Amino acid sequence: MISLRSVLKRLVVDKRFTTLSILTLAGGIGLAVAIFALVYGVLLAPLPYPHPERLVDVSHAAPGFDLDDMDTSVPLYLRYRERIPSFEESALVRDGRVSLTGLDTPDRVRQGTVTASLFRLAGVNPLLGRPFSEEDEKKGAPRVVLVSERFWRGRLGSDPRVLDRELEIDGSQRQVVGVLPRSFALPFEDIDVWLPFEFDPETQRLGQFSYRSLARLKEGATIESASSELRTITSNLVAEFPEESASPVLARSEFLPVVSPLLDEMVGDVRSSLLVLSGAVGFVLLMACVNVANVFLVRAEGRRRELALRSALGASRLQILAEFFAEGLALALVSGVLALALARVAISVLLRFVPEGVPRLSQVSIDGSAVAFALAVSLAAAVLVALLPTLPYSRPDIVSALKEGGRGTSAGRERVTARRALVALQMALGLVLLIGAGLMVRSFSELSTVSPGFRPDGALSLRVSLPAAAYDKERISAFVEDVTGRLGALPGVSAVGAVDTLPLTGSATGSGHSLEDFPLGENDLPPVFITSFPDPGYREALGIPLIEGRFFEPADHQQQRRVAVVNETLARRYWPNGGALGRRISPGRPDDTGWYEIVGVVGDIRHESLQSEPVGTVFYPIRGPDEALVVGTNLSLVIRSDSSPESLAEPARKAVWSIDPNVPITHVLTLEELVRDSRAEVAFSMSLLLVASALAVLLGAVGTYGVVSYVVSQRTQEIGLRMALGALRSQVRTMILRDGLKTALPGLAIGLLAAFALTPTMSSLLYSVSPLDLWSFVLAPLLLLLVAVASSLLPAERAAKVNPLTALRRE
Repeated sequence: MISLRSVLKRLVVDKRFTTLSILTLAGGIGLAVAIFALVYGVLLAPLPYPHPERLVDVSHAAPGFDLDDMDTSVPLYLRYRERIPSFEESALVRDGRVSLTGLDTPDRVRQGTVTASLFRLAGVNPLLGRPFSEEDEKKGAPRVVLVSERFWRGRLGSDPRVLDRELEIDGSQRQVVGVLPRSFALPFEDIDVWLPFEFDPETQRLGQFSYRSLARLKEGATIESASSELRTITSNLVAEFPEESASPVLARSEFLPVVSPLLDEMVGDVRSSLLVLSGAVGFVLLMACVNVANVFLVRAEGRRRELALRSALGASRLQILAEFFAEGLALALVSGVLALALARVAISVLLRFVPEGVPRLSQVSIDGSAVAFALAVSLAAAVLVALLPTLPYSRPDIVSALKEGGRGTSAGRERVTARRALVALQMALGLVLLIGAGLMVRSFSELSTVSPGFRPDGALSLRVSLPAAAYDKERISAFVEDVTGRLGALPGVSAVGAVDTLPLTGSATGSGHSLEDFPLGENDLPPVFITSFPDPGYREALGIPLIEGRFFEPADHQQQRRVAVVNETLARRYWPNGGALGRRISPGRPDDTGWYEIVGVVGDIRHESLQSEPVGTVFYPIRGPDEALVVGTNLSLVIRSDSSPESLAEPARKAVWSIDPNVPITHVLTLEELVRDSRAEVAFSMSLLLVASALAVLLGAVGTYGVVSYVVSQRTQEIGLRMALGALRSQVRTMILRDGLKTALPGLAIGLLAAFALTPTMSSLLYSVSPLDLWSFVLAPLLLLLVAVASSLLPAERAAKVNPLTALRRE
């Protein structure tokens, strides 16, 4: 029978052991619980809708265009809705931003445009009012809007008469018909207002892939059955849509539908990085357990005579093991409680530094699942730290243990081997973490050397959104001229420019083009280039280098000339020996008057992110002759200053509002912040792996120090005898350092093999660095080897100072 009182009394008496064990385990478990909460909330928690496993996303791939993630067009959606038996319900959605005016200040808010079927698909009803109906989608229907609970409570002050209010959105009044609950985020998060689709199917084209398509599978239907049914439609697009010019083009591109679980699509690319971080934290937790297990071994070694005596008096092996386990369980449970508090702090810190784009962060919390995980980990830790390491001591050799004098007796080979094995495991785990951190540091270093293609220093950017109902093409051009003039007059401003989308935002769009020098055959697919619409001052304001020719000048816009500027990648691809100037290019398949003359070549800028390579880009005048090529109502302004760009934020706002006080201004940030945000994901992963590897190095150092100190204490009499026989202090130091290396080197060898096997899983997180990077695989083992040597120096020095007479007299 285990005496709980005696177990607790022993832990209280041995304060140093208890405190060290609890703090070590609490740190490891707390970090593990925090990462579990993050991973569970983002990746594992089911969507908060009825039967979430039946919710799917419908996208498309076109290998011929080198596209593997295309959205849906309205004609395809209508065909799917009518003819796919596996779908119980389907819906179209699209997110974006709209201008909100008429409240205290103009704003740019996030909106979702959805079909009325979305709410039936999700099984969600508004908190107040009603959802959209099919009547709201018809042309000429009253203009309505749904608002989110967050928007209602924040911007509308929880107005109980909200259903009697109208909101001015993009210059048009809309009646509020409902308030959607905070939990509704399908498939987009942080939506403020929802608008109904108001499309006329007769005006929608097959090739306009501008919408996301969601569906709910019928009970018993599978993704495979739905995919098969969809392919019956897309396999013969020409017959399905004989009047559409896009049909034969899509057919030649090997166009096909892709059905996938909605949760997978919402999670996106963050899955791999979160799983890598989970593995890293799991390694740290295991190393913490190994450290405590080593301490348990020391205590068990010190209690050998006591355990032998108890065994001689009739204590069974099970009773001895149960007592060890009770100690470990008490420590682990106390550590688990403390870990939950540490996890809450860690989660709050993590959420502050998680880069933008990580979905479902609202689901991350220390809830019942996190508590259950902490309990499970604590129980597992109790087994690892107390039960497994002490198995050999549950059946002591009674005769030899009672004969041993204790401190001066050499430890049995198996006990030293057990401790060395645990430290070798620590070293192996630590090396894998350190190599992973090294890879991320190398990747971040490579990314830091990548030029975005412009000068980020000394420039401020802001996004303005002109109300669509009030601004046509002429008014947009007039606004650009007016606002750039007023911003250019601000003190310290050296250049001002405007463009439809800034680099590194991932919002650039592209279209198929024709080049006069490379005519397309009837069945050829046109090359797709990014299109951008800057004003004449944009290149200088952004600091884009001019390679040859010229950039736009005011006359190009005023006279609506057919001129274009291309980037270096496009020019080098088609005219590798130069000669791009004077050539002609056009979007689509032009007639004789649709060509644009190339007047300049500029340096490459990165549109998607720093990790994405530059792609062919064509710049068209912000006010050109072609109605199909016209800048929209959303513009980014760039202001280059000789002083601090941050100081221009408020004067810039006032300059914009002096022209139109109803223009929302958003995304006010310096270009340096824009570049830093593009590195944020790599920096976040690198930081967490560095923290994990630093803990691993610390735990490895403590483990090595503990083992070597233990060996020294057990070999004191032997060391004294060696020195009495003439061994030099330097020889003793070398002997002890050799013991430290014997402990570390097997772990480093195992760690290298494990790293070779595991680091390729990090390839999706790396930029311009091989998962088997030589520098990481050389420097990390060297660092841990130095740590092992440094951890052995103090015990070695202590051994070298042993007094031979004292050591020989001790036993």
